[in-house]
Amino acid sequence: AMKQDRFALRAEIKGGGAIEKLLVRAAYGDYRHSELEPDGSVGTTFLDKGIEARLELTQAEAGAWRGASGLQFVNRDFNVIGDEAFLPKNGTQSLGLFTLQQLDYGALKLEAGARFEHARITARPGAGQPQFFSGERRFDALSLSGGASYAVLPGWRLGLALSRTERAPAAEELFANGLHAGTEAYQIGDPHLGIERATSVEASFKGGDADLGAELSAYYIWFGKFIYDARTGAAIDGLPVYQGRQDDARWYGFEAEGHATLARLGGWKLAADGLVDAVWATIEGYGPAPRIPPLRLLGGIEATSRKLDLRAEAEHVTAQNRVALNETPTPAYTVVNLSAHWRPWGEDRPVTFTLSANNLFDVVARRHASFLKDYAPLAGRDIRLTARVEL
Repeated sequence: AMKQDRFALRAEIKGGGAIEKLLVRAAYGDYRHSELEPDGSVGTTFLDKGIEARLELTQAEAGAWRGASGLQFVNRDFNVIGDEAFLPKNGTQSLGLFTLQQLDYGALKLEAGARFEHARITARPGAGQPQFFSGERRFDALSLSGGASYAVLPGWRLGLALSRTERAPAAEELFANGLHAGTEAYQIGDPHLGIERATSVEASFKGGDADLGAELSAYYIWFGKFIYDARTGAAIDGLPVYQGRQDDARWYGFEAEGHATLARLGGWKLAADGLVDAVWATIEGYGPAPRIPPLRLLGGIEATSRKLDLRAEAEHVTAQNRVALNETPTPAYTVVNLSAHWRPWGEDRPVTFTLSANNLFDVVARRHASFLKDYAPLAGRDIRLTARVEL
């Protein structure tokens, strides 16, 4: 059983002089989720209530200089009641101040940003919950970034970005201590975790237009006090135990994607697209980081017209044998998807019928990044017909 109430507000005020506009956004959410037992009784209830507000001030352009600054406030209360209470009642309040500044000289673009955040995270366990930490943690995190890009060819840019980021641990990473059915694990947090820091460098090359384009990027990240869940090898009630830990780590990887129009015939356009990505991560004194996905390749071809779109795509994920301590490897798999989108009255009347066939050949596929990969593979063959009306 689930109940969710949401409310959002957005207001934009035009400015004058050095201020171009003031943007105010706020959202409130009240989520309640109850898991029912076979006899119809309520086993566990999840309560999540929060508000997020953001104020953003956009500067008027001054020659090549433009930018925006603002603040963001988050207040969240979370509670789990019942047999699967893996967290105490907890609250998170954070206030962040940020700025992003840009210099645009045409061929050369420069960018710099900064963010300071103060976070207060509290744990308030109820009666009969001695296994949970009680108290609060406070964190101050400062993040800085800078980058530059240069137009080496018309429409194509070469870029370099540097950043130094800090992140406060989440309530789940700090206070968890219990069976979590959603991940099929017994999760144990560490209330003494500190700020996670990362220094990164990324190089990129991208450009093109609607008919031909590509984006390539490669990155290297030095983590200080990287937060992760280590599988201990123990089991409680038949579920593996994961312990929150913190150590230095190194990550590096790349991403590449592109698209191209192959032909135009009458009112039809034939196009192809593809992407490939991979990441390697090692934790000092521990070994490979847990739940790191292997090399992935995705390619698709589609024919589009005013009323009908046809698409076929295949995703191949290689085997992941570079695993963390007590982690199981996952085999390679290839998933094929087909879809057809029909707009009987064209784009002027937003009614769309979709026929899709996902995992057409019903292969067994396991996402290595999932806690549930040993228990539940991805969905098998799925054929469905849907209708969508946009108002």
